[in-house]
Amino acid sequence: RQISNFILRRLLIATAFAYARLPRERKKKKLSAKTALLLPTADPGNLGDEAFFAGAVQELREMGYQRVCVISFHSEKVWKVPGAETVVLALHHNPAGSEYIRFVDFASRFTHFFIWGADILDGSQGLRIAIPRFRLANLASTLGLKTSICSFSLNSKPTDEVIDGFRNLDASVVLY
Repeated sequence: RQISNFILRRLLIATAFAYARLPRERKKKKLSAKTALLLPTADPGNLGDEAFFAGAVQELREMGYQRVCVISFHSEKVWKVPGAETVVLALHHNPAGSEYIRFVDFASRFTHFFIWGADILDGSQGLRIAIPRFRLANLASTLGLKTSICSFSLNSKPTDEVIDGFRNLDASVVLY
């Protein structure tokens, strides 16, 4: 059963990348207004994270983004950031293959995708959190979004998988 789940998940992820490459009206006629989709590091509940996202949304609005949306990972724990919408996409811990397809469908409505890395992109919180973020960055880039990974650090001994994740990022993904 584990092998069949692994194969099905890989197939669905490949399908998401193929879906992202499909020509769409969106790609033919660029969205006129800047819009941002934000992927946080964790669920809401940490006052520091909540203050950071409130400030980030305010800054994006001041920079001219007409629409800002923050991803929540569970319907029970929803971000409530002034000036931003919220969407629930289960993208935090080793997302199911179908979640990548849902991501492509939803993200296609945006011009920019921002991933916050904090202390999770180095794998210190587990590869099941770090690796999907690299995959989402590449998927958003394939979809045509201007993609940035923001505010992250690396520990003194990142794993080979994490280093490969950085090496395999699409060249258009910007690291801050």
